[in-house]
Amino acid sequence: MEPARVNRSETEALVDATALWILGDTPVDPVLEAAVDLVVAGVDSAALRELAGMSDAEDPWDIRAALGRAFDELGLVMPDAAAPETTQLALRELGALLLHDRISVRELIDRARALVGDRAESLGARELIEIGTSLDGGRSTPHEAQLAAIDWATGYLTATPPLEA
Repeated sequence: MEPARVNRSETEALVDATALWILGDTPVDPVLEAAVDLVVAGVDSAALRELAGMSDAEDPWDIRAALGRAFDELGLVMPDAAAPETTQLALRELGALLLHDRISVRELIDRARALVGDRAESLGARELIEIGTSLDGGRSTPHEAQLAAIDWATGYLTATPPLEA
């Protein structure tokens, strides 16, 4: 899938991947990949280069420290695990992962349900949860759910603003 279809900058991708990682819902790989993409896009920061050179074998605390320094150097706001906006950013990342064929519709729905709990309406995920409910109840086919989830992800990525400094 083309990056343009995802409709977010490399900086937004780093923030979104960080939000998902901070909420404990993903390995660190997407964060590190987003850091590499940002460096490749021409963003220069010592901490960002350090982060881009790390691997998932690093101590999570070392990654978190490098990530914090990179966010500071780039003037970005670190997502706060307690803030509803962080869950929205994490949902953006899940949508991007679906659009890049990195997760399945089933994984998107299950992970989104775990993230939003009973806050689906306030976080803009009600439609996604309904797609899962319809699929689980046999009222839609996997293909219909795939198409609906792609539509949801595309719309969510466009509608949900990133955190700004």
